[in-house]
Amino acid sequence: SKDLERTYLKAIPKTIGNAIKHKRMEEALDRKQKNLEAIFDAAPVGMLLADENMIITRVNDAVRQIFHRDYPQIIDQQIGGAIGCIHSTDNEKRCGCDSVCSECLLRLTIKNVLDSGNSAHNIEIHPRLRIDNNETALWLRMSAEPVSIDGRRHIVISVDDITEHKEAEQKLQLVEDRYRIIFENSAVGIMMADEQERLVSWNGFTETLLDMTREDLYLKPVQSLYPQDEWE
Repeated sequence: SKDLERTYLKAIPKTIGNAIKHKRMEEALDRKQKNLEAIFDAAPVGMLLADENMIITRVNDAVRQIFHRDYPQIIDQQIGGAIGCIHSTDNEKRCGCDSVCSECLLRLTIKNVLDSGNSAHNIEIHPRLRIDNNETALWLRMSAEPVSIDGRRHIVISVDDITEHKEAEQKLQLVEDRYRIIFENSAVGIMMADEQERLVSWNGFTETLLDMTREDLYLKPVQSLYPQDEWE
């Protein structure tokens, strides 16, 4: 009523414009938040969100499937207790309280990411967990990304169960080791040649049999080991 020149009329469009802009920003942030939550929940690997004390505040369904645990067993638990580490579940010990916890690669990686603010990728860990009341050792590949939420340090952890892959690798290595033992200790000369019929591999007995060294044999044409008439 004291604004005799009615200058408030000039301010009304600006005030309305600011209100509209603020509302649109709120809606955009809300959409972005929902999109991020949808991505987090739908990720094909396990996703965990932990605070600066390594307390799990959010997980997706893949985590429950990997560790066979329900949300109440995971949320508000430290990382070891959340995934069922035997050192956090036996004798009602908490994560970080056992003597072996100081060497836990999972805890060390998370602490380093929180302290340094740098990401960690493709770290392979082999924790012993209590799953369905049985002690089980899983192979997991984890990555960790630092984030800030409401001004506090948090960390997003992704975990992928690679147990089948690692077991297949170990079986393959075992087969290769057995083959190598047989190959190296065979009492006959065994050689391998490439597509150009040059020697690329052989066992120790071959060198003894032919009285040749590695330098003599490597990429040597197989034909040169035979008399010409026999080769033909």
